[in-house]
Amino acid sequence: MHTRTLTTAFLATVLVVTPALGQNLVGRVVDAESEQPLEGVRVVLLDGERNEFGGTFTDDAGRFVLAVPRSGEWLLSATLIG
Repeated sequence: MHTRTLTTAFLATVLVVTPALGQNLVGRVVDAESEQPLEGVRVVLLDGERNEFGGTFTDDAGRFVLAVPRSGEWLLSATLIG
């Protein structure tokens, strides 16, 4: 099993409705060379100590949506195994 390093293109940005309603991070993961969308990529939101605060997989168009639990600095990890 190989882990493939991804160069990601996040075409959307953080959408802030109001602090009371929460925030979502919306994006798209594509192959760095072909620019084709990547399906099944595990996208994880991490805090500064690398604690996981949510994760999802990309759909067939490479899109994902993650809920951001609170304001602050976050890391985004994208991994495709195969």
